[in-house]
Amino acid sequence: MTRSILILVLAVLSLAAPARAAPEITVQGTGAVSRAPDMAEMRLGVVTEAADAAAAMARNGAAMTAVIAALRAGGIAETDIRTTAIDLSPQWRRDGDNPPQVVAFRASNSVAVTVADLDALGGLIDAAIAAGANQTGGIRFGLADEAEAEAADAARRRAVADARHKAEILAEAAGHGLGAVLDIREGGAPPVPGPMAEMSFARAADAGTPVAAGELAIRATVTIRYALAE
Repeated sequence: MTRSILILVLAVLSLAAPARAAPEITVQGTGAVSRAPDMAEMRLGVVTEAADAAAAMARNGAAMTAVIAALRAGGIAETDIRTTAIDLSPQWRRDGDNPPQVVAFRASNSVAVTVADLDALGGLIDAAIAAGANQTGGIRFGLADEAEAEAADAARRRAVADARHKAEILAEAAGHGLGAVLDIREGGAPPVPGPMAEMSFARAADAGTPVAAGELAIRATVTIRYALAE
């Protein structure tokens, strides 16, 4: 009887003991590809001043209308020109202890312009400046949707291959084989923009504005958890 009770207790204890966790490994992989940009977004603006607010806005509106007309004449579609900011503010003069006085009003209007033909970019900048643009927010290069998706997928494949390579090396060094994928998670970065094009409005009138598109780096990061074979 005592022996039967002992066997039963040992069986219960063996069932209650936690199962040994299967060995696994978690690694991170990165991948990157480079692509030449196929589109750009440039930001242009007009700033004007006048003695009263209405005159400042009228001058600004006339100048921006001329800038947009120049862009349209250069082949930019109406849907590729987007107003990003319109501002009107008083300009104050402070003279000693006297109360500050409004001496003028400054109006500004900025647009973002999407350009698909990168070869035309410098000429478009020159045309906009000649029409009255006197402010820039720079140029940002990018990829069209399909090209960006293709590049992102290529970066993902490289990231997965990099993670598997690391896992195989580590598993072999630890005396295991590499098993099935248990979990995979992605975390990536957007395309790194090309160089911002700096321009001088003083030089643009008598020399074409040079623009260098450079290349974009598209990166992907994955974290993969693998089972380890005994």
